[in-house]
Amino acid sequence: MVNDFWLEKMPQTTITHLSSTGSDHCPLFMKMVSTTIDHTKYFRFLNCWVDNPHLMETVETCWEKEVVGTGMLKFQKKMIRLSNTLSVLSKREFGDIFQMLRMYEEQVHKAEENYINNQSDSNTSILHVINAKYIKFLKLEDTILKQKTQLQWFKEGDTNYKYFHLVIRGRRRKFFIHKVSNENGDWIQGDDNIAQVACEHFKGIFTGEEKLINEHTLECIPRVINQDQNAQLTIEPSMDEPKEVVLSMNPNSAASPDGMNGYFFQKCLHIIKNDLMGVVQAFFSGQMIPKYFSHSCIVLLPKVNNPNKLTEYRPISLSNFTNKIIFKLMSNILRPILPDLISTNESGIVKGRSVSDNVMLAQEIIH
Repeated sequence: MVNDFWLEKMPQTTITHLSSTGSDHCPLFMKMVSTTIDHTKYFRFLNCWVDNPHLMETVETCWEKEVVGTGMLKFQKKMIRLSNTLSVLSKREFGDIFQMLRMYEEQVHKAEENYINNQSDSNTSILHVINAKYIKFLKLEDTILKQKTQLQWFKEGDTNYKYFHLVIRGRRRKFFIHKVSNENGDWIQGDDNIAQVACEHFKGIFTGEEKLINEHTLECIPRVINQDQNAQLTIEPSMDEPKEVVLSMNPNSAASPDGMNGYFFQKCLHIIKNDLMGVVQAFFSGQMIPKYFSHSCIVLLPKVNNPNKLTEYRPISLSNFTNKIIFKLMSNILRPILPDLISTNESGIVKGRSVSDNVMLAQEIIH
């Protein structure tokens, strides 16, 4: 009944089958919701900025300005200041890339018409200049859309503007929750009502009960960590370890809640490495992670094609890249001793073990 442009303007359009009365056909009730709320545009590091000759100089100048505070607080203040600086740089150097692309596209059409009508040298040179600018912004748009859609299998230059926007629109429609059914079977509609029910549902799942733990039970568990392994667990990482972790992670991962991704950390590591090391050392010395670092963006992914209940959604969280570095360091420290901590009959978690081994074992026992 509608096309993609309709769904772009009113993505929350829903169709419900009503009960049939006096006919063998069910009437369709279509509800149209026009989203006119201006959402806050958050900062996001764009990979195409790295090609700008002024980027590294801007990052270094901004980062080297003195900041007062502890290791984690200094890193936080510098990241916030840098994001504001890069936003200004983007507006000055690039502007609105999508708007500029449409403008140069119109200029290319006009220049081509002038060239066809009058094939002079001046019109030829003008056409070449405009074409060069158009191709430049076309490549920038291609890079931004790939980064937004996370489609890594496209080759460079395979620009398909309509296809990319169809992917973005499809994902937006998929993430809309039009209505959900609560535990009593009642339908909940409206963004505020759905948000309240969702918060209560997942709060009940992730909130533990305050119960006293009988520590005498722990005495039955044997100690499997020796002094040498304990020394390895408590040693602080060296300067090379965070660098190896950063370079080993995916540079094209989704941008963190603070707007920075792995590509920024890899390209600007030589500038921020000392402050990053200060954050790592502060954590491994026992300091608490502030809310700025531990902040996560939670998204509900549907488990089924047409989810109707909150139990049919799977929550995932997007953490800051700095958090991922700390988690990866902890993982590298724990990995060598995990086989000693986890029983051999546990077929998951440890590298080299497979869940299918237990399945095959169960089949053999039953046989």
